[in-house]
Amino acid sequence: MGNDFIFIFLAILIITVLVYILYKIMLSTERGGGTEKELQITSEEILTQLTILNKEKKYHIVESLAKNYLSKKPHDTKVRTILAKALYAYGNTYDAIAQAKTVIKYKPDRSDMRIFLANCYMETNQVNDAINIFQEILDKDHENIVAIKELAKIYF
Repeated sequence: MGNDFIFIFLAILIITVLVYILYKIMLSTERGGGTEKELQITSEEILTQLTILNKEKKYHIVESLAKNYLSKKPHDTKVRTILAKALYAYGNTYDAIAQAKTVIKYKPDRSDMRIFLANCYMETNQVNDAINIFQEILDKDHENIVAIKELAKIYF
């Protein structure tokens, strides 16, 4: 019974925080975009909420919150990474590709996002593009096990 109370309390707390964040985003949008001061959401807070929502498979909410946040902070690669993965999980692979490319544009050394992009290419039958990505990874890191395994899957 005590565990039920804790669970209910945590659920109410999470919902309250989500409602507050949505309210602040909508308030900022109504004011014509607003400033960061009006939004009053830190990168860590939005990341926490997006991570929770992503784990709960609420991809449409992740997409909405992340896109709204990124309209104000387009260079936030952590939020964009979560968005890309949510889009992929939601079945929007082509949109996930676009987000992954943007992350790589801002952070070219992110081999994890390069592997994610290559896997998205495989999902959409763009095998040559995937091979090129895996080769680029191996050109920089000859011992990248993931890239080696993925190339082996393609060729064998």
